[in-house]
Amino acid sequence: MVVTLKRINEKEVNVIFLPQSMVSNFHGLPKRLTLRLGGWKREVKVELNSELPDKTVGLPHALQFPFELPLHFPYEANIKSREFHLGPILAFLAFKKKSEITEQILNNYKAYFTLSPLLAGLLTICAADGINVDEKTMEGYYLDYSTNGNKPIWKAGTFPLPDAFYNTTDLEMSIYNKLLAVYDETFFNTHPFNREEWCSWLNSHSSLQHYIPPAEQFSTIKHNDMLHLKVIMQKDHSKYWNLSGSIACFTEKREGSHIDQLEKALSGYDGLKEVFKMNECEIFVKERELFDLCTLACKTLEQYGGHYADLLFEISLDKERKPWITEIFPLYDHTLPLSLLNNKEMYLKVVTTPFQYAKSLVGFK
Repeated sequence: MVVTLKRINEKEVNVIFLPQSMVSNFHGLPKRLTLRLGGWKREVKVELNSELPDKTVGLPHALQFPFELPLHFPYEANIKSREFHLGPILAFLAFKKKSEITEQILNNYKAYFTLSPLLAGLLTICAADGINVDEKTMEGYYLDYSTNGNKPIWKAGTFPLPDAFYNTTDLEMSIYNKLLAVYDETFFNTHPFNREEWCSWLNSHSSLQHYIPPAEQFSTIKHNDMLHLKVIMQKDHSKYWNLSGSIACFTEKREGSHIDQLEKALSGYDGLKEVFKMNECEIFVKERELFDLCTLACKTLEQYGGHYADLLFEISLDKERKPWITEIFPLYDHTLPLSLLNNKEMYLKVVTTPFQYAKSLVGFK
């Protein structure tokens, strides 16, 4: 249920007020509950207030939080095991240091917040050194759309530790271990890995061994095969792996250089059609094969490396149309759909899908 939060005049501290309609919707409520906001919890009394509008949670002025909570945002309310959970509160861990964050840098991340006005809850962006696990708070920013028709603006604050972290940084091990101890399944894209690691993990699976080139052939396959694809795999609200986009890259050798130069890029569909002259049915079958291969690889990586929901695969297809996995990146440039294809729709899908996953991960639809 989506609710509005409202401060009311009340001197008692550990109490929340609800209208009768909400109590009925929840099929009755106990007199005491644990109020949860992200990582912060407190036991409170539950009392009825006939003056509150429907779907409104009354918070007494005396109930002060050790953090900021934007009350003009709608939130979802869930009740489970005597816990009254308001949220979701989600954090995008995009920086290592707070000193990296400027308004100009933040503006580069506005697209990630595209769904923010449409989804209940609070989405923040933060740096690793702004997280205080002991105090259950974090410093960060949110994008405030309540600006009376003006452009949304970034607002800084100290917020509760979130319900879930989406990480896109190579964290220091000390911070990584602290977050992992607290969050476990709600901290994702946890551990960056290198080629040696992912090759070892995937080669342990009999169904994947045949798609990993021997070490001495990596360079040959990567540079000489017929079609090179960048495949973006992400988990969405369903919690399952899905294909968010594929890009076919065509390169040519620079004279006197070992570095390939990008000549052009097409969608994966158009790349298969152009290179292999496939018809629509053949393309469908091949794309399904690639999706199944990447999905199995993603699941295998999670068995060994950590909790992932956003990965980039580089796949080369040889003359016999056999796919070879040549690279996998847990950290990659999300602007590839824009820079290579000028495809804004794919770009927006890539930067917003992980937050749909994060929301469902913590029990909100």
